[in-house]
Amino acid sequence: MKTEQTVLLTSITTTEDVTKNLILAVDGSLCDASEVPLGVINADTDSGEEAPVCVEGIALVKTGAAVVIGVLLKSDANSKAITTTTNNNLVIGKAIDAASAADELIRVKLN
Repeated sequence: MKTEQTVLLTSITTTEDVTKNLILAVDGSLCDASEVPLGVINADTDSGEEAPVCVEGIALVKTGAAVVIGVLLKSDANSKAITTTTNNNLVIGKAIDAASAADELIRVKLN
């Protein structure tokens, strides 16, 4: 069983309904491919409510495509983790599990 090791949780008011294990943007919306991520949503949360967000540690994140261990990850258009080769402010962290397809949960060492 894969586990999370949350080092730091924060909360933010959401701008829409959000789902656990997806990537949340700094403005409280679901992160798209061009937004700066705040962290990983830690519980399903309704719009306008305070969502718990893991911002440091190891989080379980839903994938948007196949992932190889050790690669840098960012959000896709659906707030799911995908591989990136560019290390910039869009990177959410590094994969410590592999995924063979989209919609798998993997552990991510958050930046």
